[in-house]
Amino acid sequence: MRINEKLRGSILKDENTKLQSNYEKSTRWHNVMEIAIAILVVIAAAIGMFYIKRKIARNAEVNNEVVSDNQQPTMTKRKFYDKEINELLIEHIKQNKLLKQTDWKLIEERLLTEFPEFKDKLYSIYHLSETEYHICMLIKLETAPSNIAKLMAMSNSSISQNRLRMQQKVFNGSGTAKDWDNFVLSL
Repeated sequence: MRINEKLRGSILKDENTKLQSNYEKSTRWHNVMEIAIAILVVIAAAIGMFYIKRKIARNAEVNNEVVSDNQQPTMTKRKFYDKEINELLIEHIKQNKLLKQTDWKLIEERLLTEFPEFKDKLYSIYHLSETEYHICMLIKLETAPSNIAKLMAMSNSSISQNRLRMQQKVFNGSGTAKDWDNFVLSL
């Protein structure tokens, strides 16, 4: 009988050890699964926030309204893209070439097709020189000031001064060159 009891006790002890081992494995597995689920939830939330912020930023770009401190009117920015004009500008910038009169006519024609009142609106508020008008056309094409300078064989500071001068004449001495860009983009 004692052998049976010892055998039985040994079997029960082995069975108990197996059950404890299985329980510990199961508990570890549950802990790992809980951690993995928590990590997935955090990643999903981060991705969701990224896409929401990106969508908000895109909507803000599309509906970009500019209001400056000097009480300028609210303006909505409309984008312009013409593949041929874009390639023409890029080619001239890369080769350090000036735009020719035929290039200016093509740019104006394409701009006025998309924005028929662009030139009239500009000239109705301020009598622009040809150079100033060319700067405004390039601004409307969203050309960087440094590239405008290259296309017109002018210094960067000269382009900035022209933009600032137009801004201050139209808006009674207030604003910045960037404010002028925003105004031109809104036309």
